Amino acid sequence: MTLKGLELATQEEKDAVQHLCDAVNIHVDAQGAEAFGKYVAIRLADGKSPDGALYDTRRDAVRHNIHDPWCFYVKVNPGGIQPHEAWVVLGYARQAKDNGAVFQNEEPIVPMMTELAAPWLGRQMACAPGGTFGRG
Repeated sequence: MTLKGLELATQEEKDAVQHLCDAVNIHVDAQGAEAFGKYVAIRLADGKSPDGALYDTRRDAVRHNIHDPWCFYVKVNPGGIQPHEAWVVLGYARQAKDNGAVFQNEEPIVPMMTELAAPWLGRQMACAPGGTFGRG
């Protein structure tokens, strides 16, 4: 997988994005439509899944990873997750944790309008193809 659109990402961010994409997309590749709507636990530090499991519900993912407060939970969507989207999701999750989010208790909502995310989305927007966050 090439990491297009991540010109302003640090090497650590690129590595974490690659791990996050791999952790999600392996389930899409292996299970196809059966994986959609399920969850993968992801560590904030490195973008890896602590257990590689696919959970039916967010609650199941939390219950199996309750010992790790540095995990957040990614819902699997059709087509998996692309690197630029993973960079945005990981960056948002890291900022939410820095601001007190407890992912076991709450699911932070990512702003749908880029204007609302402007304070932390500058590098991601600068690298977005055509200034948008489309897949592929």
